[in-house]
Amino acid sequence: MAILARLERGLPLLFLAYALPMVIFLSITMPAYLNPDETNHAMRAEQVSHGAPLNWRTGPFDAGGTIDTGLLSLLEVYWPILAEADKRVTRSMQDRSHAVTWSGNRMFANTPNTAVYPPTLYLPVTVAIWIGKAAKLPVETTLILGRLINGAVAASLTALAIALAARGRFVIFATMLLPMSLAQFASCSQDALLLSGGALLAALLSRPMCGRRPATGAEYLGAAALVALLSMSRPTNLVFILPLLLPSVAPRLTGRFSALTVVGGAVAATLAWIVWVAIYVQVPQPHSGIVPMMGDQLRHLIADPLSLFTVLWNTALMYTHGYYVMMIAFLGWGQAAFTAPSWFYILAGVVLLLACATEVLGPPGLTRRQLAVAWLSVGASFLGILVIQYLSFSRVGGTFVEGVQGRYFLPLAAAAGLLMPAIAAPAALRLATAVPVLVFPIATLLTVPTMVIGRFYLQAG
Repeated sequence: MAILARLERGLPLLFLAYALPMVIFLSITMPAYLNPDETNHAMRAEQVSHGAPLNWRTGPFDAGGTIDTGLLSLLEVYWPILAEADKRVTRSMQDRSHAVTWSGNRMFANTPNTAVYPPTLYLPVTVAIWIGKAAKLPVETTLILGRLINGAVAASLTALAIALAARGRFVIFATMLLPMSLAQFASCSQDALLLSGGALLAALLSRPMCGRRPATGAEYLGAAALVALLSMSRPTNLVFILPLLLPSVAPRLTGRFSALTVVGGAVAATLAWIVWVAIYVQVPQPHSGIVPMMGDQLRHLIADPLSLFTVLWNTALMYTHGYYVMMIAFLGWGQAAFTAPSWFYILAGVVLLLACATEVLGPPGLTRRQLAVAWLSVGASFLGILVIQYLSFSRVGGTFVEGVQGRYFLPLAAAAGLLMPAIAAPAALRLATAVPVLVFPIATLLTVPTMVIGRFYLQAG
């Protein structure tokens, strides 16, 4: 059907038409540091901009690096919103925040959750900080610029993913236009590139797998590089190297760059970073009276390996609904966190299912072996997230996993198009499932601004 073909060709531009206005709105209106973990991500980016790409362990529970004290001065302005329920932005806060400048003075900041991340995915925000300091912009204006550049890069990479995908473009479109995805785009967090990079990786893998041909050199090198970049920040992404090992995908590269060399290089780079972090950076992160100790937790699992199944089952019972809410729309942070109306989550779930149906009713999909490897990769990454959080953030011997955020699963959701079998169906049926997917972001465009303005700028009562 010609109309569906035209819609698919225009999908990348439609994505940008939806995404960029929301990125601009959220970048400007969300108060500084009020995206998830944005405080520590901004500090990590500032360290990189100052020529300090690596962090260090400085004590049994301390890891990080030095930062410009202007970041802390800005944090002091907005701390009441983070720490106290129902606090709003006031005129006094805005006046004080506009007056905070880069001081040139540095002090150590303990940021153990972001100290373990490589500098690579902070590049857009790092560039913004260079510009902000050179132009003598206030700290808050610099961070807004960082959000805008980060969001523009993430949205562009996602549009590229949609354009390149042989399968999964509707799933990528729907997933990356969820409020949670857009909020991460419009932040100073590396998660913006983790999400968009994950979508691009899924798109690159889909091309040879759905085309029933070996990958081109560019596709293969690009996918391997993305696996390495994403895995250094989130090691569970390393399992996405498995599709590149399929004989049907691996190209016959000539010269020094064989397929095995490319894969080996990606794995070696990731493992080298993981070892570096384990030896010199990572520390336990006490929280809520819990002191997680990875060594003790690992010994507990070795002594009673079957307890892991109980832990995973308990976690599923306790947190599945929470993970879903946090994956769809859980904006803000700390005491400033807020959610969408309940109808939004129901509608979003229906639209995500329709996006999957659109892929099922689309062109020929993967072979059985490729499907098995895709399911193995996504499933292993999903379980890996839970296991790593259990080892590094949960009570020793605890009966459930703590600290998992629903947004961790967004890159896996974007790869769901690779998991769908293909069913021959009339083009009209596929169009019927696609149209709601294309229209649903309007609900986001109407709902999210109301949520943000109501939470931070309209006085309660």
